[in-house]
Amino acid sequence: MTMMHHRQIRYIGLDVHKATISAAIAEESGVPTSYGRIPNDPAAMRTLMTRLGGPQVELRVAYEAGPTGYALHRQLTSMAIACMVVAPSLIPKQPGNKVKTDRRDALKLARLLRSGDLTPVWVPDEAHEALRNLPGAGPRRRQGRPVAGQTSLEQVSVAAGLLATRRGAQLVEAVRHLAASARVRANA
Repeated sequence: MTMMHHRQIRYIGLDVHKATISAAIAEESGVPTSYGRIPNDPAAMRTLMTRLGGPQVELRVAYEAGPTGYALHRQLTSMAIACMVVAPSLIPKQPGNKVKTDRRDALKLARLLRSGDLTPVWVPDEAHEALRNLPGAGPRRRQGRPVAGQTSLEQVSVAAGLLATRRGAQLVEAVRHLAASARVRANA
């Protein structure tokens, strides 16, 4: 008779900021614990995940969507680690609990990830993320005229040319497609 080995699941909550990341760990049972703070850099994250994971440990990670983007999600998924990005507005809140710290936020994410109470958001690929970050690329037209601060089609085309050296053909094609559809709508 062969015995099946159970892989332990470790739930990691991350509170991500530009310079640092606070981490917390929730095992399959018990109270979540704070791991501490690490630099927000890919090497430090790789080291942390290597320390916390292993052949008998499956890691599951969650962090809030924010201004730091989705590079962390891409890094973790490339390491075969399940990573969930959640909208801050969709995180359950306890009434009366107004104290927010990085440590508490990480502990809360780890606990809620373990209990299955987090709702993921769609994570764009690099091309979509770059398009979203172009100023004026969003639907901000009113009566066929550009709204103040909107990027003109010429600026989008220039941006596409500049991005060719940084982001690759897929991104450039997406930007050109955006500019072409904007031209069709403008001429209609």
